[in-house]
Amino acid sequence: MLKKIAILALALSTPLHAELFEAIDCASNQALSMEPNKRHQLPKVDFHYDKSGYTAFMAKFGDDARIRRVEIHITDTATGSYQVTQVHMPPYDYSVKELEHYSVTPFVTLRLGNILLTGANFGEKGGELMWLSDTGQARRLAEMRVDDIYQMPFGVVVTSSDPGIRSDKGDIWLLDKDFLLTPLFSLLGPPLDSHLLPTGDLLIHGDHDSYQVLTKSGMLKRVTCANQNKVN
Repeated sequence: MLKKIAILALALSTPLHAELFEAIDCASNQALSMEPNKRHQLPKVDFHYDKSGYTAFMAKFGDDARIRRVEIHITDTATGSYQVTQVHMPPYDYSVKELEHYSVTPFVTLRLGNILLTGANFGEKGGELMWLSDTGQARRLAEMRVDDIYQMPFGVVVTSSDPGIRSDKGDIWLLDKDFLLTPLFSLLGPPLDSHLLPTGDLLIHGDHDSYQVLTKSGMLKRVTCANQNKVN
């Protein structure tokens, strides 16, 4: 009996995280050296609205309500910049008939052959993941607040968070060979930063000082940082 009590006391005196979470080197000195096809840049976005061209714009799409009324034009293939025109429906007032125009220079791009993936984060306005072709075609893959894009051995993954100041949700998405997006994992919180480790695994630093690793094999695990040089 005394032996069982001693073992229980030893177990309770050991920090819980030391048993549950692997301690790893979280150094972020790899920068983009492991991602030659990826680019981070200064983002820009400019929104404006008008009612003058609403009728002519709607006429381009006919009467099929299932068609998303949006036009996307690439303005700079080097930076992945583009312009979007779409119908704007202000919250709580669906009687307003106006167009929303915005131009974007995304903060992250990933080159995949003749396709450029771009990620934008508009804060409370949301964000989007875009597919831009060198032939001039463009389409929106998802409306989401993109935090980063990575090429992993099992496919392209996108980290995202919900829009809004009080967002407490983060996700990892998988983009397949047909550029269809499916949810892969939910994170402990919205990602604050992330980078590839020398092993090729992806380290994600989340809200509440949480750290998770997406391994090269596609598994997600929680970790702690053994060094002081954490994710910037």
